[in-house]
Formats: sequence, structure tokens, C-alpha cells
Amino acid sequence: MACIVLLAGCATVKVYSDAGLKNETGLRFYTLKPYLLVEPMAEKDNTVKTSVVYLPDLSRSAVYGY
Repeated sequence: MACIVLLAGCATVKVYSDAGLKNETGLRFYTLKPYLLVEPMAEKDNTVKTSVVYLPDLSRSAVYGY
């Protein structure tokens, strides 16, 4: 049982950019950035609904797997 647990912990992920699996590349991901969403409410006059949404920050990216 201990051997199975130890071997399962050594899994790796590899990302390739070509169909022949020759060019190993990384996986690009973007960090999240909070934005304030303000939208008018239709039921009441002069009121707004606010919420925070998290969207990708395209100015900052990182590459995983190099």
C-alpha cells in the first residue's frame, strides 16, 4: 500500500506544442485580478448593484512546465 501511494505522488505533466510530441513547452496561465462590476437594477429607480468579479490579468502571465 505504501509503494502505491509513493509512486502515485511522482506523477508529472508534460505539454507539447506539436502533434509529433517533439517540442516540449510550458502551459501559459494568467493570474486573476479583481474588478468592480456596477450594473443598474431594473426594479428600483437610481439604484445600482455592485459585485466583485475576478478576470484574467492579461498584462501578467506565467508559464508552467519549462
